[in-house]
Amino acid sequence: VLELPWLEWIAPQPSPSLSALAGLARIPENRPALLTTADLAFPDPRVFEDFCRGAATLGGDVAVGLIPYPIVAARYPGVRRTSLKFTDGPFCTCNLFAFLTPKGRTMVEYWRNLERERKHPWRLVRALDMIALIRYLLGRLSTQAISQRIEKKMGIKVNFVVLPYPDAAIDVDTEDDLHLVRTAVGDD
Repeated sequence: VLELPWLEWIAPQPSPSLSALAGLARIPENRPALLTTADLAFPDPRVFEDFCRGAATLGGDVAVGLIPYPIVAARYPGVRRTSLKFTDGPFCTCNLFAFLTPKGRTMVEYWRNLERERKHPWRLVRALDMIALIRYLLGRLSTQAISQRIEKKMGIKVNFVVLPYPDAAIDVDTEDDLHLVRTAVGDD
């Protein structure tokens, strides 16, 4: 058994946001925290390094990782992934979040109220305000505008780190996802 003094397993909670809160509670509030999920299919160190570098460079309170949808679709033709359709491109999430300030951690409480809507981007946007929803539905909302609206509503500066790794958008939520991963690694 590999023992790493800085690595600690925390029992899963009833929901992703509660698991995030439990994990963040174990890290001193004044320290930045990287959050990802255990179902990330291809944990490539380059993804984490580039994400952390991008988050530190952009600053703010929270950083969220995004992958351009076209590179995911090119790598995995026919794959079904939730696509966030912004004016600066359609994106997939990649389950990478950085909480850079104590204030940024309050975003998890907000997420708790919305997590059941995570597969419905328009519902997430609607939670900000109706103008944002209308702009999103008309295809006239950018990631920068989302960031500005979150900051206006919650006082939290969220930045998006766009990464060039299509594998980072693949997580294993379903049997189809597991089949996709096994096929990609030649284990199917």
